[in-house]
Amino acid sequence: MYKLMPAAAAFLLIGVGCDDHVFPTHAAEVPEGGYEATWDGVQLFVADNCHTCHFDGGPGGFVIEDRVEAELLGTATDDGLATMVVPGDADASALWQSVSFLGPASAMPPGGVPLDDEAIGHIETWILDGAAL
Repeated sequence: MYKLMPAAAAFLLIGVGCDDHVFPTHAAEVPEGGYEATWDGVQLFVADNCHTCHFDGGPGGFVIEDRVEAELLGTATDDGLATMVVPGDADASALWQSVSFLGPASAMPPGGVPLDDEAIGHIETWILDGAAL
């Protein structure tokens, strides 16, 4: 019998990337009453659906909440990535483009299966309403 050391197991997990078959999302189960169109609701959505890859040091490359807050607070550095949130303009926001599969941003979650409209509608509303933190 083979035993994997913790470092080897972590390497294997990172090596497979964010394949939704290995890291399933939780989007199929929207909280009762849905997610709120607030920053708190968006953070809950991200925790439920994105943290399998987008965590500190994870294969997703960045923590979504940290990046959004840095952009909205004006402390983000120019790292060449698309703007996550453009207050008032969901179509120009990489976060919305990704979860809605609309626009040039990479569709998320990986695997080509869009999230439920009810599960992501609050993100669009929050952005259109000004993306208040």
